[in-house]
Amino acid sequence: MPRPPADDVLIAGPYRPPRIRVGNTLYCERFGEVVVTGFTERMRWLCTIRQGQQTPILCGDLVRAVRTESMFAVTAWWEVSRHLAWRWRRCLGVGRKTPGTLRLRKRCTFTAEERVRSAEAARSRKGRRRRSRTAKERWLRDKCIGPFRLWAVKDIRLLGTDSDTKIARKTGRTVAAVAMKRRELGIVAARYRK
Repeated sequence: MPRPPADDVLIAGPYRPPRIRVGNTLYCERFGEVVVTGFTERMRWLCTIRQGQQTPILCGDLVRAVRTESMFAVTAWWEVSRHLAWRWRRCLGVGRKTPGTLRLRKRCTFTAEERVRSAEAARSRKGRRRRSRTAKERWLRDKCIGPFRLWAVKDIRLLGTDSDTKIARKTGRTVAAVAMKRRELGIVAARYRK
């Protein structure tokens, strides 16, 4: 079985399907009683047929995974769409933040020490073409881990100093991303400050 990238690591695994044979019935949190028709490829998870398509049965350890892991990890390991993973979360009443999502978001924030360390490491490499300062900043700004872009310390310091729209323009992010990061860090919006 091929391993996914490091960002897809399951933090609360391993996840095992219930021991049941094909043809038996099982309770799915989404559809109720369903007949097991086969298994998925990667995780060897139990499947049923709904509306002519094979879909994993939301039961047992898969319920625990949806409640614990990031949506990115669930979609990669169970090979389902983000839309289906979102439907599973909605069905189980899982919010936007799970331990896996928080871990992934924490990894996506660059600290000042990490920036200095990466610049020193780049300087120590001989024989390689050096990047200009603007190219280096662009690379740091655009570096991605999964679906998330890293937040530089200077961008985080801007939060709450001006309207989210203006900060979004300055940092090259969407207004929703700026507002979400501001709320995540507990920073009050500029219009409510006195």
